[in-house]
Amino acid sequence: MSAAAAKRARYLAVGILVALLGGNLGCESRRIPQEFVAPMEAAHGQSAWMAHAAVAFDLDLEIGLRRPVHARYTIETRGSRVRADLHDGPIIGYDGAEVWIAPASADVEQPRYNLFAWPWFFVSPFILQGENVRLEALEPLPLWGVQHQAARLSLTGADASANEWYVLYKHPERDLLVAEAYLMRWSEGEQYSEVTPRAVTFKDFVTVDGVTVSTSWEFWSWDKAQGPFGDFLGVGRVSNVQFVDPAEGFFDKPADARTLSTE
Repeated sequence: MSAAAAKRARYLAVGILVALLGGNLGCESRRIPQEFVAPMEAAHGQSAWMAHAAVAFDLDLEIGLRRPVHARYTIETRGSRVRADLHDGPIIGYDGAEVWIAPASADVEQPRYNLFAWPWFFVSPFILQGENVRLEALEPLPLWGVQHQAARLSLTGADASANEWYVLYKHPERDLLVAEAYLMRWSEGEQYSEVTPRAVTFKDFVTVDGVTVSTSWEFWSWDKAQGPFGDFLGVGRVSNVQFVDPAEGFFDKPADARTLSTE
């Protein structure tokens, strides 16, 4: 894992958004006003989110040629730890210092990607501001033929990369995060030039304990001019959303586990 990827891992579920944005979006950007951030946070229930210790949810995801993901994720709302209990047995976790997998003999395809990449889309609306993050506006971008206010998030630290980015689309009336374009590389040996920008659209929102989340994700091809387009590439279903207080040691590396290499 590169230094930048390790830093993203440390901050996945923290109260800051470590979106690494760049690439040539072909537009002039400007500082995002609170008129973008505040309504989105209010629409999703940011204050209620921060009142809880952690959130847990089941995710069933099938996208492209990747092996389907069926797991229960538990993520700290105000910390950095995350755990994925895969439905077929293995557990992957990040304890705040290292990534581990249990049992040590478990053979899981792209374990770090599955631990960090997919929960990202669940937590995105709740980590829009942070001391190391610059939020900037883009010109309105089309989403299914309707112009939406759009934004990008950039990390200002030394590990920032112009090769990974996220673009957020805000619903013009409901203020919810309804789509997110992205280009990210988490798997070993994968070059940025081999990765194509994608988008995920969010729908079927539910409110749990004052927090509003999407339970249906659809993945698409993406470009700036069209937004999401073509046939959808995959689907994700979120269910059994609960706010929890994990037991002491819940995120710790078990005795029968191995540390995943940082290379």
